[in-house]
Amino acid sequence: MQQAEALHLLSALFNRLLSVDNGPGLTHHISLETFASFAELTAHESAVADSIGSDDHTRQSVVDFLSRVSDSFSVHCETFCIQFSAMLTGLLQTFVRQTVGHF
Repeated sequence: MQQAEALHLLSALFNRLLSVDNGPGLTHHISLETFASFAELTAHESAVADSIGSDDHTRQSVVDFLSRVSDSFSVHCETFCIQFSAMLTGLLQTFVRQTVGHF
């Protein structure tokens, strides 16, 4: 898989999980946490923008979450990498199962 294709799939995954339609449940909260970590660490700013998309409600949801956690958000690299990898793997597996045949 090429980097551009992987970034596109990751952006599509985040976009779907961050959408307000997904609701305020545990999946949405974990998606916001994972996205915040990704956005903070990635060098691919376009993937961050693509992940949020153009929906105002999704954008506001992300902004609200980030404003609540910005003062207390810290990254412990080793622990974060393990947790991020596990969450991202699970989210990607869910996304693939839900969208197989839709591309």
